[in-house]
Amino acid sequence: MSPSRFAVIAKCAEKLVDRLSKLCPSCQLPGFGEIGRLSVLPCESYNEDVVTTLNGEVLGCVKWEYKLENLNGKTEASASSCLSCNP
Repeated sequence: MSPSRFAVIAKCAEKLVDRLSKLCPSCQLPGFGEIGRLSVLPCESYNEDVVTTLNGEVLGCVKWEYKLENLNGKTEASASSCLSCNP
């Protein structure tokens, strides 16, 4: 009977409806959506992989192994977020 719990349950229900409304591009099964996050980019200074803030998501089918990587536009991490360049 917690009002704050009702808000959380409502938000989860909205996410579920959104997820079920998306069809897999490969098999047309409902439920296509985020199954993981991408967080490794090469450093702009010396091109070695750096764990950074999230740079994209992995979308996938609930039944098959079909996956798509959806990047947010970044292709390199800034030197300020690199632990080697900026310890």
